[in-house]
Amino acid sequence: MQDIELRHLRAFVALAEHGHFGRAAENLSIAQPSLSHTIAQFEERLGRALVDRTNRRALKLTPEGETLLPHLRELLGQLRDALESVHVTEVSSSQPLKVGYIDGEPVAARPAALRAVARDSGLVVAFRRLSWGQELSAVRDREVDLCLVRLPLDTGNLGVEVLLTEPRFCCLPKSHALASSERLELRDLAQLPLARLAGADPTWVDHWRGMPLPDGLRPAEGPLVHDPEQAFDAAMAGLAALLIPASMLPAAPPDELAFLPVDGLAQSQLAAVWRGRRSAPAEEFCAAARHLTGTVPDA
Repeated sequence: MQDIELRHLRAFVALAEHGHFGRAAENLSIAQPSLSHTIAQFEERLGRALVDRTNRRALKLTPEGETLLPHLRELLGQLRDALESVHVTEVSSSQPLKVGYIDGEPVAARPAALRAVARDSGLVVAFRRLSWGQELSAVRDREVDLCLVRLPLDTGNLGVEVLLTEPRFCCLPKSHALASSERLELRDLAQLPLARLAGADPTWVDHWRGMPLPDGLRPAEGPLVHDPEQAFDAAMAGLAALLIPASMLPAAPPDELAFLPVDGLAQSQLAAVWRGRRSAPAEEFCAAARHLTGTVPDA
């Protein structure tokens, strides 16, 4: 078997994914005849037909092509990860680690403390505040190197490390009848006008509205809010209740609000997400965040 080149692999995967020589050639920024020649050369060097050309309108792979495709996808993915790790290492030597976080996140709300802990390992960090729903796109679009997120989110193809797992509490106006309770049951959330979080993933929104509730119950519709400050303002005004992680509990609760534990409510997970393989700066940052949250012993 003659030498197989990287261009052969990329051309075949692109053709399989687009199902059309013209679209695949456009995706690869090459001429269609060049793509056809590359695929034919790949097949010749393998000694196997990979593309069934009997129906030009509905391009299909041969059984050999179908067998080969997932292996090539994995191989190209590993190559992208390896090149990404080199890029991150090179950039980190001259630039700070760009870290995204959601406004109101208690851990990221202490950037000075995070920087101080990270500084011990020689890590320089630059923080960027993001809105709900922007976290993963900011990572995938390279706007940040790493992002602090609250799960659940669709983190497919991203690295994930859970930094902190903690209970959630219900914040509700003291004017509400349930505010005098010592603790709530999960079904009690159906009696509360839980704030609706604008612009976020539906699964994430449901999680922060306590879903799923028992017996198909749903929380009452509270006001639409765009950030944690608006959510707390709505609660202070007696218009909404909201769920918050334990680390967001105020040291001096306002007189207008009650904070109650909820039996049966799933815990909150704070995680770091990043592209490709985790770099040394990302590892150092995760260690600093764990140190700050108390999830690892002090050095």
